[in-house]
Amino acid sequence: MEPAPAARAGQRASHLPTTVAPASGPKNGPSKRTLNVMGVSTDVLLTAHETKGACSYFRITIPAGFANPPHVHWFEDETFYILDGELEVTVGSIPTVVKAGQAAFGPKRIIHSFANRTDRPVTALVHASPGGLERFFEACDAAFPEGTPIDPVQLVSLIERHGMSVV
Repeated sequence: MEPAPAARAGQRASHLPTTVAPASGPKNGPSKRTLNVMGVSTDVLLTAHETKGACSYFRITIPAGFANPPHVHWFEDETFYILDGELEVTVGSIPTVVKAGQAAFGPKRIIHSFANRTDRPVTALVHASPGGLERFFEACDAAFPEGTPIDPVQLVSLIERHGMSVV
C-alpha cells in the first residue's frame, strides 16, 4: 500500500489536499457566492485560486428553455454532471441528452453548447480544468445583473476577453 500523502518522500505541504469550507448566508446558501451568468444561477464552489490553478467547480441551475450559443473554450475542458433533470449537451455536431446521474465532457478547442429543452430547471455540477472560468462568470454577473437585458455585442466581447469564442 502506498504511504499517506504527507509521508511521501520529497512532498511539500503545498501538495496536500485543500478543503474549502462553504460560506453561509441568506444569499449564498452553501456556496461562497451565487452569480447570475446570463440567467443561469451559478454557485461558485471552488476557484482556481483555491485549487492552485488546477480547476474550478460550480453548481449551476439552468432555467427551463435556456440555451447557450455554440462556443469554444480555448483553455478549459468542461465536465457537466447532472444532479437533477436532463440537459441536451452538444459537442461538435453531436447532441446528447444527459440525465440525472450522467455526465458529459466538453473538451477545449471543440465547439459545444447546452440547452434545457424541458419545462423545469436542471441542476448540474460543472468542473472546468484548468481553473479560472469563474472570472468569466464574475464578469457576466457584473455586466448583466439579474433582470438586465443582455447586450449581445457586449456579451461576445466578454466571451472573447475570457479565452472563448462564439461560433
